[in-house]
Amino acid sequence: MDDQVLHSLSNTLLSQGFHVVRFNSRGVGRSTGRASFTGLPEARDLQDVVQWSMNQVPNVGTLALVGYSHGCLPVLLHPLHPQVHTVHILISFPLSPLPLLTAFHSSTYTSALSALTSNPQARVLILYGDRDQFTAVGKYHSWVNAFKANSVDCVQVAGGDHFRRGEAGAEMRNTVKEWLNHH
Repeated sequence: MDDQVLHSLSNTLLSQGFHVVRFNSRGVGRSTGRASFTGLPEARDLQDVVQWSMNQVPNVGTLALVGYSHGCLPVLLHPLHPQVHTVHILISFPLSPLPLLTAFHSSTYTSALSALTSNPQARVLILYGDRDQFTAVGKYHSWVNAFKANSVDCVQVAGGDHFRRGEAGAEMRNTVKEWLNHH
């Protein structure tokens, strides 16, 4: 919740007129509960938070679900909202460590990603850096090539590492801002 990447993106989203809700996953910070290691209960938590938030803000036009690193996993499992334009933004998707992060339930997430990216109504932005400490850029290139025919925008941030510091962070924020304006 207090991660610098999410904090900087929150400011970008607020400047675009979005309401922003950030929360800690179970067992992080002062939140209650324990991490599940599969991410499935955390995905249900996200759905509950989104539903609660949608009830607090009338006339939502666009629901932007933003996940960074491990936070991409619950975002990926969040369905398109039936009455609201929904976009998914995945930043520094943990491609290489996915099996370990999900207690070897990675097929759940690859299936969800396949379903999402093959849905013609879905709008998905995937941002990754060419200097990510956890996933080699070549692995990202192979992975994103599978999405070229779908309504998925994949953007490599030059000089971007997993933590989006410095100019790579500014490029990430500008890319998100421009992409949201376009979609």
